[in-house]
Amino acid sequence: MAKHRKVRISRRGFVAGSTALAAEREPDEVVVLLNRFFAVVVSTVERHGGWVNKFEGDAALLYADIGADPGAGI
Repeated sequence: MAKHRKVRISRRGFVAGSTALAAEREPDEVVVLLNRFFAVVVSTVERHGGWVNKFEGDAALLYADIGADPGAGI
């Protein structure tokens, strides 16, 4: 029987063009857009068995474990 190693992966997701976006819009509007983005990120990552470690500006640091089923996870 083959053994599978558990591997933890990390990814960083961010909003491309966020500096220009922030320069062109009101601060409150940028906050609303980022919160919507982060809500989608969190729900998608959790649905695939991962978790969000933290948010930094327009970025989210994501983690997932790849275990017995290499096709599962993010």
